[in-house]
Amino acid sequence: MSDGYLQDHLIEHLMDAGRTAEAEAVASDLRWVQTRLHQRGPTAPWRDLDGIASPTARALAADIARAAHLLSPTNPPHALDAILSSRLTALSHWDDQPHPMVHHHLTNRWPPPDLPNRSLLRALTGSTAAVQALAFSPDGTLLATAGDDQCVRLWNPATGACQRTLVGHEGRIRAVAFSPDGTLLATADDDRRTRVWDPATGVCLSIVHGRIPRAVAFSPDGMVLADVAGDGCIWGRDPATGTVLRRLTGPIGGVKAVAFSPDGSLLATAGEDGWARIWNAATGTLRHSLTDHISGSGAVAFSPDGRMLATGGEDRRVRLWNTATGAALQTLSGHEGYVNATMFSPDGTLLATAGYDRSVRLWDPVTGTALRTLSGHEGYVNTLAFSPDGTLLAIAGHDRAVRLRNPATGTISDEGTGVRELAVAAGSQLVTADDDGRVRIRDAMTGTISHVLTDYARGVRTVAFSPDGTSLATVGEDGQMWVWDPSTAIPAPAFGTESIRGIRSAAYNSDGTVLATADAHRTLHLRDPATGAVWRTFTTGNRASHTLAFSPDGRLLAAVGHDDAVWLWNIETGNVQHTLTHDSAQSLQAVAFRADGEMLATADERGAVFLWNPTTGTLRGVLTGHEGPVGALAFGGPWLATAGDDATLRIWDPDAGTVLTLMRTDSPLRCCNWSLDGRVLYAGGRRGLFAYDYHRNTGNSP
Repeated sequence: MSDGYLQDHLIEHLMDAGRTAEAEAVASDLRWVQTRLHQRGPTAPWRDLDGIASPTARALAADIARAAHLLSPTNPPHALDAILSSRLTALSHWDDQPHPMVHHHLTNRWPPPDLPNRSLLRALTGSTAAVQALAFSPDGTLLATAGDDQCVRLWNPATGACQRTLVGHEGRIRAVAFSPDGTLLATADDDRRTRVWDPATGVCLSIVHGRIPRAVAFSPDGMVLADVAGDGCIWGRDPATGTVLRRLTGPIGGVKAVAFSPDGSLLATAGEDGWARIWNAATGTLRHSLTDHISGSGAVAFSPDGRMLATGGEDRRVRLWNTATGAALQTLSGHEGYVNATMFSPDGTLLATAGYDRSVRLWDPVTGTALRTLSGHEGYVNTLAFSPDGTLLAIAGHDRAVRLRNPATGTISDEGTGVRELAVAAGSQLVTADDDGRVRIRDAMTGTISHVLTDYARGVRTVAFSPDGTSLATVGEDGQMWVWDPSTAIPAPAFGTESIRGIRSAAYNSDGTVLATADAHRTLHLRDPATGAVWRTFTTGNRASHTLAFSPDGRLLAAVGHDDAVWLWNIETGNVQHTLTHDSAQSLQAVAFRADGEMLATADERGAVFLWNPTTGTLRGVLTGHEGPVGALAFGGPWLATAGDDATLRIWDPDAGTVLTLMRTDSPLRCCNWSLDGRVLYAGGRRGLFAYDYHRNTGNSP
């Protein structure tokens, strides 16, 4: 049926006929999931499984929900099947299912390191900038999110669908709050306006002009809307008219957060001076001044019974207070950055806190015990909220995604070790420079670690293998370069300590007879890899070249720095053969030669990939499609792989200017490289090392 009726209703008809086992068998077949995904999007196969009342079907529905934010349409369309398989076939039940594909595609060589733990239920994507605030409606059917893109989005947390987008703000939105009956939504922005909306229709009911608001909160009876201005003034307003009902007086300082107690009798504020204050909400008089934060306090929350107040601040600690007496009850330590958000679960058994360390921590507020840590966020966590029934914890921040988690489940952490750079050599060797400052030598086929090099306290900037795999050069953030025997992990003695300081990047030529290094003083050195002796020096116009690449014949050396040009040096003459520039290229990130030497590719911070003829210095074409900086590129035979901050790995036919296939990950990518035979593509990012087998087109399609 061309209108899709059969696909839309087959599962429910099987259920109505009492054929539940058959319905589950169809809905859990990966081929059916692929069909429904292309037909209606990820919500369709999720609904098929979620409507079947069996633990297995519900678990499989949860698998799809966790991956749904990665399953939007792709260009080319067939790449979506590979992304679906990548996220599901690493999981039980899905792993033994056939998933035939005839187009160019990637499959997991090992499970992706960014697969979420079971606490993640769904991720909501659509925000184009950092999310600063979120709130559930009182009945839990809506989730409002807002932030730096000046839009308010209303989501259905059950399906992940964006129900409505509210526009009109002309500045960053700092705060959102629902009225207790759910009929009003207040939002506050940097354009000195607090807006009150009807969330059911999206109509803006009123606008209050004033000083820049920092936070908003409704009183439990819905009669007062408190908003906090940037100068520390706290106003109690009539939410319908904006009329000022009262203004708090006293030493309030620069207030960043505000909250009413559950019975509405108290109002708590958190200030930039490190003090939290508890006020009489009816009279505006100060009840308690609480201090123990060394610097600013940026988060405040009452427990459901109103007896406890949680505050978080720039000193990385969370403190619990007795609201009746103002006495300190607990100090919770564990965060490694500013604490931006605190919130109690509706039943009071959990306290969730979040901040600059990209993690959410769950505590027992009575004992102060740390229960678990939820990680996997790609930036600062700015805000969080429990659903009214306590089954969901919504978390959002600088990485623009809103994650819905089950606060009752999950492992201690799902955070892997990030990969900054990687290199591949003969003999099935793979080396990675990791975020923990270590260099790991691995088996390229399995990822198994054979050696760990730990000599860089400040981290590693560059790794480079000689083509035969007998020599490994590593450059640290401290500017020191070491050359190692990768089979023993012992440094080569050839390089003196003075000669290896101040290095920023390194590269071997194609036969391993030359090692090029770039320093912080715009100087390139060509060295004998066996002795470290410098036999030629170039002075480049690049601001401290961070990436070097030799042409396949070893006659050209390309140098890229944080500017808009590629310098091509003729190794034999020592002269600059070409300086490659383009008006639209900004801050080049990477450079690579194709194996035939007839193409040079560069990438910039805006996501464009420039293709050059290195012989003539002319531009051959520009590849676009990435939505953010492209940090790495690599040729594998005729194909070009690119990896970017948009968490996509793309394989191009550079001559045709088309994408052959792509892979999405759940974390930004920093580096990529091919195996020497071009059959495996590796990529690294903040969540770890990815490896994909590349399958070329087996059908008639291009």
